[in-house]
Amino acid sequence: MKKILAILIALLMIATLVACGEETDDENSLETIKSDENVFSNNNVGAFTYAVSADGHYEITGYELNTAVEHELVIPESIDDVLVTSIADDAFKSVTSITSLTVPSSVNHIGEFAFYDCDKLTKVTLADSVVEIGVGAFSNCDALTGITLPKNLEVVEDQLFWDCPVLSEVVFPEALKVIGEGAFYNCDALTSIAIPEGVTEVKKTAFYGCDALTSVTVPASVKTIGEAAFAGCKAEKVVFTAKADSYFASYFAEAFAPNGDEYAHYEFKAN
Repeated sequence: MKKILAILIALLMIATLVACGEETDDENSLETIKSDENVFSNNNVGAFTYAVSADGHYEITGYELNTAVEHELVIPESIDDVLVTSIADDAFKSVTSITSLTVPSSVNHIGEFAFYDCDKLTKVTLADSVVEIGVGAFSNCDALTGITLPKNLEVVEDQLFWDCPVLSEVVFPEALKVIGEGAFYNCDALTSIAIPEGVTEVKKTAFYGCDALTSVTVPASVKTIGEAAFAGCKAEKVVFTAKADSYFASYFAEAFAPNGDEYAHYEFKAN
């Protein structure tokens, strides 16, 4: 009898272990399925990773490459019929194979440093639905030549195009209110800047070290200019155009005129 009881207990223990093993396998399978559901293929190039964003739609969180071949990047408008409305911080940071970027009309937010150090990126097309682009989102993009900012963008965030050495053309939106700290720091290829009417603040070092800059137009709406916002520009002559009775006219007289040789190549022109 004792022998039979021992055999029954042993069989029960084995059955319990098998059941636990099956449960673990099921859990692992479920985790794999959940992981697979958060990856969206970009043909044979790689895959987007994504998550549910605060608005209940999808946010692109990263990019897993299958190849180092240079390619154009088109952000999907939707995944499984759910809109993609944002791109997370650092999502494409240092992805050096992207040559051009298209952001669709479903997207309204691009996170901080989202495309930082994408050094092959030459062209960016942003839908007008984008109303927020985070700090440094396109900084250190060595090949970026030009950009048209979305029409409803009100703030060019700090360091947005920091150290983009061949950026030669920027089209600002009429909705713009603020140009952030170091936004165009060391953008050596910029030759002309026309700040749109409606901008009230240009923060410190915004255009510092733009070595090719020769022409800057500043509207009467600008009421605050941060330290060294236009310093360090080394073209033979840098002409600033603004109204004679504007805030900028007074700023120019105080910041540049008294500083002798350092700003002798800076010239103010009243319009």
